[in-house]
Amino acid sequence: MDATLLRERLTSLGKTALDLLYPERCAGCHAFGRSLCAHCSAALVPLTTAGRCPMCSARWTGERNCDRCYSMQQIERVHAAFEMEGVPRRMVHGLKYRGVRSLAAPMAAAIEPLVAAVPSAAWFPVPLHHSRERERGFNQAALLLQHLGIPAYGGAELRRERKTERQVGRRARERQRNVSGAFAYRGDPLDGQSVVLARRCRHDGGDGHGVRGDAARPRCAAGVRRRLRAGQL
Repeated sequence: MDATLLRERLTSLGKTALDLLYPERCAGCHAFGRSLCAHCSAALVPLTTAGRCPMCSARWTGERNCDRCYSMQQIERVHAAFEMEGVPRRMVHGLKYRGVRSLAAPMAAAIEPLVAAVPSAAWFPVPLHHSRERERGFNQAALLLQHLGIPAYGGAELRRERKTERQVGRRARERQRNVSGAFAYRGDPLDGQSVVLARRCRHDGGDGHGVRGDAARPRCAAGVRRRLRAGQL
């Protein structure tokens, strides 16, 4: 038997065995069968309703941008799919912390409409430190871009230069200090190119004030015209 065919069959048998031992369960309601059932998928509400900040999509009933946006640096706008609560939150945690990679497909499908909002942009996944990526087994942002069919931009990359402490539980200023100087751009000048930094985001007044600003900063020196960020909420 051809070695490639044999490898494919063994992989298929391995997956079948794992499915029998550990059947997939919906991230939203824990029903068996799929990583996201049709009922929970239909219940997802995109952030297109009223009462949202026009810049970052956070809950906001005032005029113009919300107060938190004034402290964001180097970012032109944040595009988000969902609020980080309920089913979307459980999807993010399932992919990020439990390694349920099958959730990447429905998450990418939810982000896909946002891609049309930033045509001809260079997309970069916000990188993990190599030790954390080795521990997790993958970079969830890079996996989402892979499912979206968005290739790496011309061999360039955004690199994590040092390991940082976890951002969970930190205030906005603490998050910003935590990631200060942690990122570096490696590649040719971007010559006024629009850039999207892709990462799982949350509107709690914290995450965007850290990684967003500092990950975008190296691109300013590379000639970036616009700094955007797309995320799954």
